[in-house]
Amino acid sequence: MKQYLRAEIQEMANSEILKMVDTGRLAVIKETDPHPEIRVYGIGHEGSITTPIVGEDETTIQWAKNAVINLYSKITNGLAVFNRHATTNEHAGRKKIGEVIGKTVQTINGITHALAAIYIKPDFRKTPLDFASIEASIAYLQDGADAWIDDIKQVTGIALGNSEVDSPGFPGATLLGAVQAFAANTNTKGEIKMELADVKKAVVEGRFKPSDIFAVTELLGDTIVADYVKTEKHDVYQQSVRLKGELDQVKIVADKEKADLVKENATLKAAQVTNKSTQVLTDLAKERKMTDQQKAFVDRNISQFKTEAKDDANLKSELNTFIDGQLKAFDEVAKLLGVEPAKEKEGDITPGGANQIDDEQVDEYLDPEKNPAIPKQVP
Repeated sequence: MKQYLRAEIQEMANSEILKMVDTGRLAVIKETDPHPEIRVYGIGHEGSITTPIVGEDETTIQWAKNAVINLYSKITNGLAVFNRHATTNEHAGRKKIGEVIGKTVQTINGITHALAAIYIKPDFRKTPLDFASIEASIAYLQDGADAWIDDIKQVTGIALGNSEVDSPGFPGATLLGAVQAFAANTNTKGEIKMELADVKKAVVEGRFKPSDIFAVTELLGDTIVADYVKTEKHDVYQQSVRLKGELDQVKIVADKEKADLVKENATLKAAQVTNKSTQVLTDLAKERKMTDQQKAFVDRNISQFKTEAKDDANLKSELNTFIDGQLKAFDEVAKLLGVEPAKEKEGDITPGGANQIDDEQVDEYLDPEKNPAIPKQVP
């Protein structure tokens, strides 16, 4: 079933209008119309709408949010725009006054609106056209007095009208906004040549951004813009160099602090091992019944003891191996000094026994005056 719908709209800023527009289609239009006029109309929104149905009486239909979004999705760029509705939705014999070149959905005062940006041909710009109506194939469901949109099959066109002549379906329907898209090519035969001041004024009044008028390549081709960009890039580069230098210094300091910490930890670990080893050595000296001279010899060299033991059992085992090596060295030193190392008897060694030498004997053997094996110094 075909019907048309008139939609309420309100004011929109020029910059918002231009954001809706298909720039590719606008460029094509500018080839024949350097100053195209673009208007934005509301074409549907949420709410109850009393609308004429082609071939039927007026019907009040409920438009939910999803129905408005469905309507928006069916609007296509290039969709024909006409001056007022005909008795049917057919295009034959009707004059096209413009086309759709953009669309959007907006929430205005909590109500979802579908909006269309429409290019108006020059011959119809002075025609009073302050509201829009869709021409569409719409399926709706009805239950007694209630009716609601079920589906929008196709939007075949949009008709613009004059609210002083026609009655919009939505009370207070008005033109949302209009803007004349400024074109760089203005010095066309038959047109008024604009001075630079006029161009600047038009840009300011139209609230245009440079990118609305010129492509990025054109903007970068301007020497002032190009020099500014180069300066900005150079400043960013210098800043990155400074930042890298600062980070390098931070890394140097951090690496030194890390190395110092590793060294300090190693020193502390060595001290802990030495302290622990000294205590275990004392216990082992008692277990092994070492002489005072043997223990003194091992104590003197305890700093040479290195271990990776993680528990007391392994530490004790490694320390026993170390003591074995030290006692062997002790015996060798004693022999070099002409002292006969004490021989162990079978069974336990008794401190101070017959197989031991006391401190007085050691002193005697170490005295060159008493030990002929030690060379005497010549005065």
